[in-house]
Amino acid sequence: EEKHGRLYYIQVNADGVYIFGVLDGHGGPEVARYVADNLPILLKEDSFFKSKNYSKALSSVFRKIDDALESAKGEEELQIISKRLGVTHPQK
Repeated sequence: EEKHGRLYYIQVNADGVYIFGVLDGHGGPEVARYVADNLPILLKEDSFFKSKNYSKALSSVFRKIDDALESAKGEEELQIISKRLGVTHPQK
């Protein structure tokens, strides 16, 4: 059972585009929070989204998020979010 999952309902723009989803926290609650915070921002900036190709936009943005999470900057952001959420992880 995943204890960090969250249901998100996010209005992306004024044209009535919404995202509904469950971010299951598979990578921890900090990853779910990172995605919830960044997904709408990145979508609004995405060229596919701007041309209303929402399927490609989601694929594009999720790849960007994956890349960001694997970067040094992304790791730092996750640590900041973890501290904010009071999450601790066992040492590797």
